[in-house]
Amino acid sequence: SALNGKSLYAANCASCHGGNPAQNISKILKGTSASNTLSAIASNKGGMGYLQGSIGAAEANDIAAYLAQPNI
Repeated sequence: SALNGKSLYAANCASCHGGNPAQNISKILKGTSASNTLSAIASNKGGMGYLQGSIGAAEANDIAAYLAQPNI
């Protein structure tokens, strides 16, 4: 859900990508595709590999839902 994604974003993404996804810091809006997020984590793009233990497919889908509608 987008609400869960908002919480996950705040806890796992905002420290590097900023609190407002609309600013697209470090191309966060590519995360509107869960597969892009999972790929970035798997390949340690930009140091995202540390998220392997906490962001799986369900979480990536929730974050993608939030990024698609960040004004919730």
